[in-house]
Amino acid sequence: MVLARRSFLFALVTGLALFATGCSSNNKDKIVGKWEAAGGILTFEFTADGQFIASGAMSIKGKYSLGAGDNVTLSDLNPPLDGKSKSKEKITINGDSMTIAGSSDGKSMTFTRKK
Repeated sequence: MVLARRSFLFALVTGLALFATGCSSNNKDKIVGKWEAAGGILTFEFTADGQFIASGAMSIKGKYSLGAGDNVTLSDLNPPLDGKSKSKEKITINGDSMTIAGSSDGKSMTFTRKK
């Protein structure tokens, strides 16, 4: 009985540890800064306090939170985007290059970090 309980506790702790490491963000410590699309048609600025602003033909402000892998949730969008105040995006950062995959149209847009 004691051996079974120890085995169960070991499995539980191991599973929780794997879950915690498997759900970490690929963008942690990478996303903060100002990013610009080719030709300067659109810029994103992500701040360390979880805020962002996207500027182009119009500006959108809001909050962001990092999810598992490349997932980033944009929330409290002001003004709302397509009537929605929240959007989940796939953002991949590789060095000074950031790609935002299009959620509905399948297109993606690449940005370069501004220094």
